[in-house]
Amino acid sequence: MSGDKWANITAVIVLCITGLQQCNADEILELARPALGIQVVAIADVQDRLKELKIEPPTKIGVLVLGVEPFSPAEAAKFTAFDVILKIDRKLIRSADDFQEAVARMKIGSEHRLEGYTGKKIKERTHWKRGTIKVKPVSRRALIMNQILESEDSISKQNNYRHRESPESVKYPSDLHCRFSATATTVEPLLLRIQYSAEDWLFIKRYEIKADEETFTLDVSGFGDVERDNNVRIWEWHTRTVGKDDMKMLMAISNAKEVVLRSIGKQYYRDRTLPNAEKQRLRVMLAAYEILRQER
Repeated sequence: MSGDKWANITAVIVLCITGLQQCNADEILELARPALGIQVVAIADVQDRLKELKIEPPTKIGVLVLGVEPFSPAEAAKFTAFDVILKIDRKLIRSADDFQEAVARMKIGSEHRLEGYTGKKIKERTHWKRGTIKVKPVSRRALIMNQILESEDSISKQNNYRHRESPESVKYPSDLHCRFSATATTVEPLLLRIQYSAEDWLFIKRYEIKADEETFTLDVSGFGDVERDNNVRIWEWHTRTVGKDDMKMLMAISNAKEVVLRSIGKQYYRDRTLPNAEKQRLRVMLAAYEILRQER
């Protein structure tokens, strides 16, 4: 069911973001359940919006794929956003609830048959192709942990954890992410890193983060609170241990529809809207952190 990504994919994902599966604390209790790594919405629920985008779905029933989690069975099977799932194991899927119930009945590691359509937009017309894919679900725990990169520190004997798609070092584009370390028996406190990359210095003094209707302020004006470097570009970054208030902020960021991060310097400030992929990586890291804490 793979197909080209469409230029207007973001519009529908933003419209339906509240329907996405989220890796929050409630899901930690269900780590053994089957998962494919697909977020869906019923076609019937977004028909008007699809019409506005001049997309004519191939069917009025079934579910539309909104997103595919990286390193998941769905990604391995080459599902993409805007694929349509019509049947699972020959059973008709009419709604997102039908889809979730069908996945819950799957057996981890066994092949299951998904039928539907993949779409490709050529000029102003959508061309649909019907097809069948076989996928093997994994546990929800595996779906989360497969997205985490684990590396061993040969000196401290700790394992370091970060999302596979988060920056390895500060000399990457601007980003907000978390990482942590753990031994066989303990998990170290979560670390938050906010990094800024640009052509001009800000000399950052504080951050203001607006997650939907909530606003959080981080004062980083103390000596050494913000580190800096430059070469072809300029980098300014702040790393802090996550406390209770910070955790509340991270949960708000990860679950918000819109997050604006304002980096405020001596004279100027810069705003950056966090993309959905960055918020999704944060959700996964928070879930992975809780998983390992519970398992220790």
